[in-house]
Amino acid sequence: MTTSANTFGGILPRFIGKRVFLTFTAVLVVLATTFASGYGQTANNAGKTSGKKMKKILKTVKNEKKAPGQAEFRKGIAAFEKKKFEEAVKFFRAGAEKGGVESQMMLSYCLEEGKGVENNEEESEMWLKKAADTGNPIAQAGYGMQLMDSGKREEGVKYLKSSSEQGCMFGHLLLGIACLDENEAEKGLELLLKVASLPPSDEKTVMDYMMDVEERALFEDKKISAMNGSIAVAQLAVGMAYLDRLGGVEPNPDEAKKWLRKAAASGLVPAKEMLEDLENMEKEDD
Repeated sequence: MTTSANTFGGILPRFIGKRVFLTFTAVLVVLATTFASGYGQTANNAGKTSGKKMKKILKTVKNEKKAPGQAEFRKGIAAFEKKKFEEAVKFFRAGAEKGGVESQMMLSYCLEEGKGVENNEEESEMWLKKAADTGNPIAQAGYGMQLMDSGKREEGVKYLKSSSEQGCMFGHLLLGIACLDENEAEKGLELLLKVASLPPSDEKTVMDYMMDVEERALFEDKKISAMNGSIAVAQLAVGMAYLDRLGGVEPNPDEAKKWLRKAAASGLVPAKEMLEDLENMEKEDD
């Protein structure tokens, strides 16, 4: 089916491609402590976390606030939320130069987008690489995607694998799509399903301030969190893989519709449109 194949080649890269994914990695780093050991240990499971474990997490978060560049990062985010981008960049740069991973990511994003500073892709890549080379899984996912976008696929996959091996949902998502692109159906589906099967999260981050009109236009709920948005994208990818043999996946119309319905229920417009097309085609066949 040409429609869904074109969607996979157009909408998904647009939503999780270089610019948008840099947004993800730049801001989700505030949750890096819990993301590093897997998305399932974030606020979604807070109610199931033992008191002892929760104290350990809170202690880690407290220590994170004292990490290099944290003060500058928080001031930068405060300015960024008020759209005082030039002021934000000054704080992010100061924090980045102190070795603050979060500030390095945010500075990379601003340089990529030209927010508060002249666009400089070379410097943007430099700062994101610094963050990724600390071993931070969120930064590794973003840098891996950036490398792949620039044609350095082999090196990019190495970073995505490292991110995924640490349990990062964004590493799973991007590596899963990369695997399908190489016709590694089993591995690609396994990774995408890890993300697609996650429950919705009420967790909000400042990343949500950085999703622009173009990204939000993909969803009926223009205020959807980027976390839930990425889960829906994974569901869409799984549905399309089952629908159109993407990545060598064996066609399964029932599974395809199952995952497309989940993505549509999340308000992802392309999934809803695809379901409508399928239903119309089935009616015509009848």
